Amino acid sequence: MKWKKIYNYYIGSSAIMLLLLAVMGILIIYPALNKIISIKNEIAAEKISLEKKLDMGLNAKKIKEDLMKVEADLAILDSVFIPKGAELTLLSDIEALAAKNNVTVSLKPDFIGVNVKNGITRNSLAINAQGDFAGLMAFLNGLDSTDFYLISDQISMAKAAKDGLTLNIVGQVYIKSAENK
Repeated sequence: MKWKKIYNYYIGSSAIMLLLLAVMGILIIYPALNKIISIKNEIAAEKISLEKKLDMGLNAKKIKEDLMKVEADLAILDSVFIPKGAELTLLSDIEALAAKNNVTVSLKPDFIGVNVKNGITRNSLAINAQGDFAGLMAFLNGLDSTDFYLISDQISMAKAAKDGLTLNIVGQVYIKSAENK
């Protein structure tokens, strides 16, 4: 009987302890666990938000750097255009290049042109050059390395009547009026 009394005592006290532990879990541990989980979720959401802001900041910085590069290269883009009034300089440069390479040249410019946008006109230019092969190739390479851009639409070479070749270039140049600088 003594064992039964001890056994009932331990069972009773164990049951009371388990009951107190369950009450403590419900009243103290469960709310604290919920608070910890909600704080963890808030921290994760804030981390995602900060990462998005950081990405936006880095993107803005990259966009600003790209804009600075483009603005720096804008002067190079302006070199594509021939300033209005410098058409004679263009023709003189081509003739000087032809003389340098022992090539005779005839030019057929159209300086009326077609208005492309905001004072920029596209003007056609036909170049007919005659000379030997080496001179014509040097002339063609010289045209490629000049300060102005000649956009070639058609290039043809044919044997001339004498001991030479004829080089025909049909292309376009772009002229920009002074008020658009």
